[in-house]
Amino acid sequence: MRIALHPVVLVSLLAAFALQAYVFLHLGGAPPIRSDGWGYYLHLPATLIWGDPWLTFLKRPDLPPEIAQYHFADGTWQGLFDTGTGYRDKYALGPAVMQLPFFLIAWAVT
Repeated sequence: MRIALHPVVLVSLLAAFALQAYVFLHLGGAPPIRSDGWGYYLHLPATLIWGDPWLTFLKRPDLPPEIAQYHFADGTWQGLFDTGTGYRDKYALGPAVMQLPFFLIAWAVT
């Protein structure tokens, strides 16, 4: 069985790949999750990897670079409020719940 794609679909796919290659190669290849996206996603690694839903691990001085990059020079974090013992995330838990199946698959693969 042969699947024939309409030329518009092929051109759209090629344009999408070309744009992604341009962004990655010429604009520095920024990490896929930044700023607000990180705040929405933070619930998953905090609870499932770090075992710390109160985000107290963010107060440690030896954070991995992939987490420390979100720490501002003035000591604050994007979207997080200090509670004394940990942090409170201003972002809702709903998007993290929706990302959970994909997070678990990626976690299993790694």
